[in-house]
Amino acid sequence: MEVQEAIKSDGSVIRVGDDVEAKTSFGYYNKCEGVVFVIERIQHLPGYCKTGYLVLVHVKDQPDRKLLGFKKEGREFPDGLDADWFMKIDVT
Repeated sequence: MEVQEAIKSDGSVIRVGDDVEAKTSFGYYNKCEGVVFVIERIQHLPGYCKTGYLVLVHVKDQPDRKLLGFKKEGREFPDGLDADWFMKIDVT
C-alpha cells in the first residue's frame, strides 16, 4: 500500500517530497555520498524489509535517475530501499 510517510527504526519520520541522503556507512552506495535525493514514493510492506517501508528516491536535479534496490539474503528490492537507508537533510 502506498503511503505518504515512513517511520524509521530510530523513530524518525521521512515523507514523500523530503530531501534525503543515502546511508553509505555499510559500504553500499558509496558513489552516492553527498548526492541529494528526493523521496518519490513510499510503500508500506510489513515483513518485506526491516522497517516495513520501501522508499523510492530520485536524484534531486535529475528526476529520471532513481536509486534502485539490490538483491540481499534472497530478497530483491527493485522498487526502492528500506526507509533506514535514508537520512533526512535540510537543504536551504
